[in-house]
Amino acid sequence: MSENVKELFAAKSWYVPPPPPPHPKPVAPPIPFVYVGKLIESDGKTLVFLAKQGRIYSVSEGETFDSVYSVDAVRLTQMTLTYLPMHEQQTLNIGERN
Repeated sequence: MSENVKELFAAKSWYVPPPPPPHPKPVAPPIPFVYVGKLIESDGKTLVFLAKQGRIYSVSEGETFDSVYSVDAVRLTQMTLTYLPMHEQQTLNIGERN
């Protein structure tokens, strides 16, 4: 057979592999703090006490703490935090309604 002649009945595949699945969107780690208690001051400001690895944090709305969290809101039974490296909001239960 000559080198210029191609095989007429050669197998041909039209299969195109699917694209790889997208990488999952990264998410913030679970909140590493444990709720200890809260204090409502006479001016209405609420201080929330959180613990992490033996250290106690006293935080209130608008503060940044532990270098990576900010307190967005403090409500009666829940507080909203933002994990700053990813700008992702998370919630933490802070007691029950009395």
